[in-house]
Amino acid sequence: MRFYKYQGTGNDFILIESETVHLPTHQIKQLCDRRYGIGADGLIFVRRPSNADAEMEIYNADGMRAEMCGNGLRSLVQFLIDRGNRQKSFTVVASGKLYKADIEEGKIIVDMGVPKILEEGIIDGLSFFHIDSGVPHFVHFCDDMHQADFFQVARGLRYHPHFSPSGVNVNFAKLLPSCLLQVRTYERGVEGETHSCGTGGAAACVAAWKKYGIKGLLEVEFPSQERLQFDLLAHDDLLRGLSMRGHAAYVFEGEIGL
Repeated sequence: MRFYKYQGTGNDFILIESETVHLPTHQIKQLCDRRYGIGADGLIFVRRPSNADAEMEIYNADGMRAEMCGNGLRSLVQFLIDRGNRQKSFTVVASGKLYKADIEEGKIIVDMGVPKILEEGIIDGLSFFHIDSGVPHFVHFCDDMHQADFFQVARGLRYHPHFSPSGVNVNFAKLLPSCLLQVRTYERGVEGETHSCGTGGAAACVAAWKKYGIKGLLEVEFPSQERLQFDLLAHDDLLRGLSMRGHAAYVFEGEIGL
């Protein structure tokens, strides 16, 4: 089976272009395993629907289906470009929702729609925003982005009964004086911290707007030391839209037997 490896700000994916291939959970987990497979944070089946340029059927490293992935969507668009598509605008379906991606100065700009703020609250002494930016995210603003117990704390929140049964992705964020947002994400389905998370960055921008009132162009820096740009549109107290701008890159390709 032919596969392609792509990454967006260090968040990496296996892409398989096929209308007919469907893999069971254990095989997806094996392919994503970094010791016994190809290794990736997720796997994307690239489908060709009649109503869009492509459909992104994405699975997390645990083999379970995911609703949306910002870095994965940019990776898919870069795959389409690398396959010879020279258009300046693409449409991609993910979980039944249509996303538009524009190409501008070598970067991919994804219209993320209007994320939903589901709630604000306090859990285990941590103030948080619960935001749906394609997938559910917990966002907590903190002073120390290098705390040693991030994994343990984030894992406890990911499985907290408050967010059952589906759980939540967990983000710790810090707003620097330069209006740069730093974000760390424990991803549901990967069950660990990833180098970056596009929907997590989007959720953090929405949370920063609610907490600090900032909007317009925002930069988000991830543990990979790479950045994504977000453009948050808001009027008065109403969120109007959010777009994500960044690169994605081909890593390698090959054949693997199942």
